Amino acid sequence: MLVGSREEDFFLIRGILDRNRAALPAKLDHAHSVQEARAKLQESSYNLILFEHETKDAAATELLSEFLKLGRTIPFIVLPEGADET
Repeated sequence: MLVGSREEDFFLIRGILDRNRAALPAKLDHAHSVQEARAKLQESSYNLILFEHETKDAAATELLSEFLKLGRTIPFIVLPEGADET
């Protein structure tokens, strides 16, 4: 799942995954906020969570802290600011 408000990041990452589907069959969901990510995590399980540098309504560390307190382990990757501009 990608958490963040930038649609272009979602389409860029999804495009990369689509081009490599034979080697890496993966699906990408998009949550536009941490609140939406929480809801999606209640509905489904994920193998990885990608965060934009700052999400619309909270830092990625807020959700990571919640997961650690609950004893849940999902890898988190925080994408650097401006990563899509290179």
